[in-house]
Amino acid sequence: MFEPPVTDVRGELCLKFKVVGLSEEHPNYYYSLERNQSRPCAIDGYNYLDKPSERADDLYLFLQDSYSEQVDLAQFNVPSECQDADFCGNGVCDNGLAEWA
Repeated sequence: MFEPPVTDVRGELCLKFKVVGLSEEHPNYYYSLERNQSRPCAIDGYNYLDKPSERADDLYLFLQDSYSEQVDLAQFNVPSECQDADFCGNGVCDNGLAEWA
């Protein structure tokens, strides 16, 4: 059975998982709390601007004291000023839901 390594992230013991993103040689890492594996500790993602030589890695640290899974669904409403924008027309997001082909 696979046992992910345990890593300290800001004083929390977290399990470290390798997640292949752009390439196998530059993986991303997802960290979840050891005591509650459904809660994230951190995401360390490999990224670049235009070409791989222009590194722009993403590091997201989750503060456990303020972390919440409660989301106000109104946050996903398309702003009124975007309703008639070209990008939002033709069924892309004019109904508030993105449609991907």
